[in-house]
Amino acid sequence: MRLAAWLAAVLLGVAGCSAPPPSATPTATVARPTTPPSPAAVATPSPATVASLAEDSSDVAASFQTSLLDVIDEAAAMADASCTDLKQAQIDNPNVFRSVRGFAATLKNVAAQQPDLAEDDQIKASLADLDLTMGELDGALRLCGITP
Repeated sequence: MRLAAWLAAVLLGVAGCSAPPPSATPTATVARPTTPPSPAAVATPSPATVASLAEDSSDVAASFQTSLLDVIDEAAAMADASCTDLKQAQIDNPNVFRSVRGFAATLKNVAAQQPDLAEDDQIKASLADLDLTMGELDGALRLCGITP
């Protein structure tokens, strides 16, 4: 379960990196008095609740595999793009290549830390494809004179 939650947080974080900046309009906040919850109001997990939150490891592996394939597809599309398109992408979002590279590295680190993922043959093959594709992207960027 921790892996799925962590992976979801990473995916949201990377998606947030490419989001447009928030508006400069100031927002007013209203201070409200807070009272600590009474001990009776604090929820305690029950075995049924914990059991319902458990995730199937095959679901986690499938979700991870999907994330790998998405990054591979994105990096491959970038590697095949023209220099003009790559330069325009960097102008539009100066962090675009760094974000893809960082997300790929994060996925590799997650796989290395999770035995269920590191031992899965499909994931191993996708990680090898990811390395190859990221190398192709780096080569395309160098040929175009782009330093991410």
